[in-house]
Amino acid sequence: MDKSSSQSSNLTGMAFKQKALSTAILILAASMVPIALASSPAPDQPRYSSILREALSQQFDRGNLDLVSKYIETQDAVPAKQVKGSAYALYLAQSIDRNQKKFVNLAQAADTNPRDRFYALKTFASLLHTVQDFYSKTDYISETIKAKSSKRGAHAVDPYQLDFADWEKIKNKSLQYESADIATIVPDGAKIARELSLRETQRQWEILEALIKQKYPDRSSNILTALKSASTPYDKCEPDDFGLID
Repeated sequence: MDKSSSQSSNLTGMAFKQKALSTAILILAASMVPIALASSPAPDQPRYSSILREALSQQFDRGNLDLVSKYIETQDAVPAKQVKGSAYALYLAQSIDRNQKKFVNLAQAADTNPRDRFYALKTFASLLHTVQDFYSKTDYISETIKAKSSKRGAHAVDPYQLDFADWEKIKNKSLQYESADIATIVPDGAKIARELSLRETQRQWEILEALIKQKYPDRSSNILTALKSASTPYDKCEPDDFGLID
């Protein structure tokens, strides 16, 4: 074989290897696309459930957490179109108070009665939905930032570490907040509302635990264990004949 034939053969071999390598890279890149898509959060991922799961996944077994997650997306305390202005925040605060009391009453037999356990957890879902709505749909965050900034200066206020709402003062009309979409009136308002809702969700469960221990001191351990981990056949408890909001 002459020198020119040898060079031609080598070039042909190199071209084949380059083509094969390019094809392999394309195949690898194509195979990685579904993985990247699968690992990215869905744009329409439910906000209420996401906060709930992040806040309480260490407290509840999966089945009971799934139940609360199922109803937290549907139990809207009050349509914003029906109640507006400062009356909206007042309604939400009063609704939180009612649902706390209803939850504690339903929890009385939660350790022995699956039906009561179901409705207690469903009420808990309604309570948490209401809590999240307060932070995201009223001007509480903007007004709190404004008040703190006037005292400390804007740079001294960490919006992600705001105090919780004082539900007692709000429900008794001592404090009033206007209905508002916080995401549109405060920079990073949606993120701030999420962080507050996350911490408030954890706080609400701690409050309910304390109320159950206070009201049922001899059985509180069994009740709380059942609420967090006992089987709750919600498919056998529908339709809802209780009503979550009085």
